[in-house]
Amino acid sequence: MRNQLNVGVDPEILALGMEMAVYHIERGARKFAKFAKAMISDMTDIVKPYLKAFYNGARDLPEIQNSGLDKEMTPYDEVAAFDMNSLEEITSDEAETANNA
Repeated sequence: MRNQLNVGVDPEILALGMEMAVYHIERGARKFAKFAKAMISDMTDIVKPYLKAFYNGARDLPEIQNSGLDKEMTPYDEVAAFDMNSLEEITSDEAETANNA
């Protein structure tokens, strides 16, 4: 097919990911760590490589900006510097704490 662009990204994951990103941000997951945990919970680890893009992409949508929710979100530079391995550690620690309670 001549006009087909294939960069190895599943367009369904991108579309669903953006939809879920807006959903979670509107429902209160404004900080990146909370957002990431909610997204992984809903979409599994398959979404991890896209989390920063979904979060920052949702922030730039007119609906999010017009509502003012973007002002409550983690700044771009902090999202860019966020260590995704620390998210796994936080998630594991929280799970361990919950199991010991």
